[in-house]
Amino acid sequence: MPYFISRPTSRELRENLRASARGDSRVRGRTRTTEEAHDIARRLEREGEAFTKPFWVDDNAPESRQARIEIAQRIGSTDPERDERYM
Repeated sequence: MPYFISRPTSRELRENLRASARGDSRVRGRTRTTEEAHDIARRLEREGEAFTKPFWVDDNAPESRQARIEIAQRIGSTDPERDERYM
């Protein structure tokens, strides 16, 4: 069975970023990972838009939670989600 990968159009991308900013004028929008933020920034640069505002990486995303757990486990924490050093 073939799968189709659809990417948002430029207009949809801008609208989604604007909606995800949630009224915070300091950021361009929210993303789930830093890789996603870099991909969006590169795509917008190719289309001629300058990088004027940073992206906010959502700290409640599953990817962010997993990264916190992995860091806490590397430093030897017994309860990674409650370790105050990396929250």
